[in-house]
Amino acid sequence: MMALEITREDLLDLQHHAPKTAVLSVYLARGEAGKSALRIGQSALNAGLRELQQRNPDDRQLTGAANRVRRLYRKLPREDRQRNLVLFLSLDPEWLWWRSLQISTGNRFVWMNRPYLRPLVALLDTAPPVGVIAAAQGIVRLLIWKQGMIEEAAARKFALADRDWRRYAGPAPSHPGVSRQTSTDVDKYGDRVAVHVRRFLQDVAAEAARVGEQAGWERLVILAAPDLEQAIAGVLPEPWPSRVLPAPMLNMSRATPAQIADAVTSAIRDWIRARDERAVGELLDLVASGGPATASPQEVFDLLSEGRVSHLYLGDEVRMRGYRRPDGGYVVEGAPPQDDWQPEPHLIERLIEASLDQDVAVTVLQGPPAERLRAIGGLGARLRY
Repeated sequence: MMALEITREDLLDLQHHAPKTAVLSVYLARGEAGKSALRIGQSALNAGLRELQQRNPDDRQLTGAANRVRRLYRKLPREDRQRNLVLFLSLDPEWLWWRSLQISTGNRFVWMNRPYLRPLVALLDTAPPVGVIAAAQGIVRLLIWKQGMIEEAAARKFALADRDWRRYAGPAPSHPGVSRQTSTDVDKYGDRVAVHVRRFLQDVAAEAARVGEQAGWERLVILAAPDLEQAIAGVLPEPWPSRVLPAPMLNMSRATPAQIADAVTSAIRDWIRARDERAVGELLDLVASGGPATASPQEVFDLLSEGRVSHLYLGDEVRMRGYRRPDGGYVVEGAPPQDDWQPEPHLIERLIEASLDQDVAVTVLQGPPAERLRAIGGLGARLRY
């Protein structure tokens, strides 16, 4: 079984060490679970390759690469074919790169002179590590969500005594053979429980903050009964209270790891959508006010070559053609070409590669934020100065 995670180092390695020949890039999304999943995956692969070949009807090299991918797919381990698949195959018979992923990057089939990395760059930006505090049946666990998977983030588990847990799990059933406490006894018992529970939750919160800083969690999700969720959030040290994401309702006493992962994925998806809408609005405001930002495609290329770009924004579907100058710079199509300029049909991919080399943050936008940016050219950047 292949690794289920993509890192920035993976992308840099692909960028610099993939063969300098044509590469067939295949992104295949997992179908519905069940007995027919593999058959559906094979059908989606065949359909995507067939459409790509129809766009390149006279390319025999593509035909050969497509046939190799079909054969390779049938030989992959069954569990990997039941996940989302990324596969890069070159004309070099000795070079093949693939990963199976828990999180989808959609269906893409691209034939060009390098691996098509845009969906993986988007994945890194939209699926950062997120911490999870999960509480059920008296046990509080620290977990980490990484690209659709849930893992233990710390070996320590926090246990709340049964009598204290009932405070957050609903009232215990009465028993006719047990006499009731007086209101005074109840108050005293409640005060002792409150002190114990607060100390317990402070330990949980402190450990979550410590692990989160070490592991680079960008956000935190608390999965617990509403009262307990609020109590944990209330004792988190700064700056973690502002990093807590709204969590979907989930019956934690019965939730499976897959259901927990799906719930956190949903919370992250909502956060990313709101984050991107806010970021594009701020970017356009900076451009309008003459601040350190640009939404001119040619300026983005020029300023990136000068090392002035700190954050690149582009729409998921934006495509640009242009030229490469002898000095290594790029010119967006539209300018009168010079004799010594080389045509570049994949200009956006070259832009992404240059951003990876310079450790520039890259956000690949979808939906309304991408539409707002596309209306003014499809590219934008925040600048260092």
